[in-house]
Amino acid sequence: MIQVAVFIQDGETPTFLDIQSAPNISVNYNFADVRDPSKRNSSYSHTFKLPFTQNNNQFFQNIYEVNLLTHYFNPQKKTRALIMFNGIPQLQGTLQIKNILTKSKLY
Repeated sequence: MIQVAVFIQDGETPTFLDIQSAPNISVNYNFADVRDPSKRNSSYSHTFKLPFTQNNNQFFQNIYEVNLLTHYFNPQKKTRALIMFNGIPQLQGTLQIKNILTKSKLY
């Protein structure tokens, strides 16, 4: 089972986001080249979609609502994230919102 854990900005408590029933999360692993340490490649995941659910909307503070006056989730700040498979961490990094699809109800 795939899980996406995120940490509230400036917080240490993880929140597990709801993912699609059949998630397609591709991960690229890069390893350091011992022959040339100046080249630093890092592992990353490709873009994946998160559904509008009560849990996800609460974490993102309903960021898609343009009429809201206050937003606590700041997309310009880094949000620590962790992708896990069967409870074992696979990739640690940051979560970035690239787009909000309001008609499809996806982040």
